[in-house]
Amino acid sequence: MNTALRITMSVRQRIAAAWQGLTLRERRLLMLGGASLVVLLCWFWVIDPAIKTRKKIQQQLPELRAQSAQLRALAQEVVGLPAAAPVAQVWSREALERSLMESGLKAEQITLIDGKFRLSFSDVSFSTLTDYLQKAQREHQLTVTEATMTAHDRLDRVNAKLSLQQPA
Repeated sequence: MNTALRITMSVRQRIAAAWQGLTLRERRLLMLGGASLVVLLCWFWVIDPAIKTRKKIQQQLPELRAQSAQLRALAQEVVGLPAAAPVAQVWSREALERSLMESGLKAEQITLIDGKFRLSFSDVSFSTLTDYLQKAQREHQLTVTEATMTAHDRLDRVNAKLSLQQPA
């Protein structure tokens, strides 16, 4: 037989013999004391921490609900926001010419002075020009700072001089 098993059986036999040597009243007192010890240990290790945690959570609950409502309101606000405009890039003359060509426009003259493009158009479609200016403002944040237009006898045809400014 194993030594540990012999020791365990020996301890059990001694405890059983001691238990048998006790009177009925002493056995009941020991059982009551053991049950009381189990109840106290359960109270301090399980029930009391749970009660304290519950009280703490109940105190934090109104604040957490307010934060939750605030987050929902912010989420609704974000949903209602328009899509972010692309980050503006610094435009070169070539990029502006390419953009004009894509829109079917050809400027007679383009100069860049202090971050402003000065453009001259001769006999250009007014509707095409205004469509391009709206697109340039929306997509590239170019704004018209000066505009001079002279109408032709023909419908929808103008001579135009424009100044477009890039965002700072």
